[in-house]
Amino acid sequence: MIGHVLSLTRWEWFKLYRRRMPWVLLLIAIAIAQLVFWSTYAFVQSGGPANQTSRLFAATATAGESVTFDLTCGEIGDLREGDLPVDLERFSPEERERIARDLQEFAEDCRSVIGQSDSIRQSMLPPHSLRVSMHSTLAFFGVILVMILAASIPGTEYGWGTLRTVLIRGVGRWQLLASKALVTALVSVGLSVVVLVVVGVASVIASLTLEGGELVGFGEWSDLAVSFGKLIYVYLPYVALAVLMSVLSSSSGMGIAISVGYYIIEQIVVGILASFDWFEGISTFVLGRAASGWMDVDEFSFGPGGIGALPDDLPAALVMLAYTVILGGLAFWLFQRKDVAGAKGG
Repeated sequence: MIGHVLSLTRWEWFKLYRRRMPWVLLLIAIAIAQLVFWSTYAFVQSGGPANQTSRLFAATATAGESVTFDLTCGEIGDLREGDLPVDLERFSPEERERIARDLQEFAEDCRSVIGQSDSIRQSMLPPHSLRVSMHSTLAFFGVILVMILAASIPGTEYGWGTLRTVLIRGVGRWQLLASKALVTALVSVGLSVVVLVVVGVASVIASLTLEGGELVGFGEWSDLAVSFGKLIYVYLPYVALAVLMSVLSSSSGMGIAISVGYYIIEQIVVGILASFDWFEGISTFVLGRAASGWMDVDEFSFGPGGIGALPDDLPAALVMLAYTVILGGLAFWLFQRKDVAGAKGG
């Protein structure tokens, strides 16, 4: 049985790699990841949060002249050296003391801002850049692309009418659907690997011009492997959802629309319901919240992750497993019993 499924999977791949759709999805995923990466790079090179945070100081000179000057956290190093944009000798001792206190408070506030800038700069270097890409880009946009792929593989067979022809030849229904789900999973893994490789190359190039960043040792690459495994686990319930919607509607277009629509609407609804206390008790059982908790994406502000407390790893993993088993089981059950018509398009 396993050999038969693997043989069908090889045939599914042979059909799939000749289609333009998976290659288009790959190019989209690479483009999104590169856009996010180089946008962050431009932000870092422009000074990052250190140049975005500023404070306006006002004082009155001894002659009654009002003087104002604006400083950013990026200029705080010059302040420590006494290189101020105004001559403090123009002010009374009381004014100089007040300005000194204000500058000291501003310098203390800027320490966390400068630390944030350093953290963002470090996130541009491998393996941090790969982890950020997994947690932000692939855990959000990648899921959408995987659902499009998962819904289109069985859905196009309905539209072309080839599914009926294949089943007439005696291919088992559950083996056929299993092979389609397996090739979807394998292609999703391959797509993610290619995206991360390209991000890795980009981060090595960026490291040549970034100041203050350090390439880390190999000890942290093991954490990257764990994150990648968690990312693939996140894909599973969404693959099951997309396959179910495609089988239910007998259409790739409807399968994509329903599954991706659910993904987007769920996040909007969660954002609304998160303001109610009663929702916190049941939010763990929402698929998107479980995925956010599993990937710990609240630190990257994508999706609903930044709203309220996220579930821990174990509850999140169990919830996603339940969704995968239930949605996948329904897809197989429906595929086994549903009549397959001829070509219908869509």
